[in-house]
Amino acid sequence: TFWAYISLYGKSRLAAMVDLDQSPKMVADNTWKYGFKELTWSNYPDYLKLPFGRATYAHVDDKMFNLARQDNEKKPYDPEENYKCLIEHADQDWRDVIMDTPVPMLVLAGGKSPYFDPQFTQAIQFLNSEIETQIIPECGHLVHAEKPQETYKGVMRFLQEKNLIK
Repeated sequence: TFWAYISLYGKSRLAAMVDLDQSPKMVADNTWKYGFKELTWSNYPDYLKLPFGRATYAHVDDKMFNLARQDNEKKPYDPEENYKCLIEHADQDWRDVIMDTPVPMLVLAGGKSPYFDPQFTQAIQFLNSEIETQIIPECGHLVHAEKPQETYKGVMRFLQEKNLIK
């Protein structure tokens, strides 16, 4: 979402960005091998109708899990309702935004993410060496839920190094 925001509105309201286990290009092809699971142009968009499977690798704290479940009961996720948004998202290639990221950016990837190969972080650094990346080991796609302390420490270190907080 923030890549789209920058593309449309620029950086004027942003001081920094943090990406949690999201490749800038979801469709794998001969120019990018770090897409979402097995999504390619030959199975796009139908592949996005399939169940994604479990997003996590590590145990999510029981309290956090129960709070998320309560939120989901109030407003359940509806894959059919989200399908058009998902197609639009998967169709995008945000590498041009990555190459010219106008504000400091941190990318945190789950070392055991079932959705993205965490080595996409190296490819991002190849596109823009100013972008900081960190792979959180023993963690799936939901880095903030599975490893909240590691996520917090990584984000706080990044923000402090960029003099955005004290």
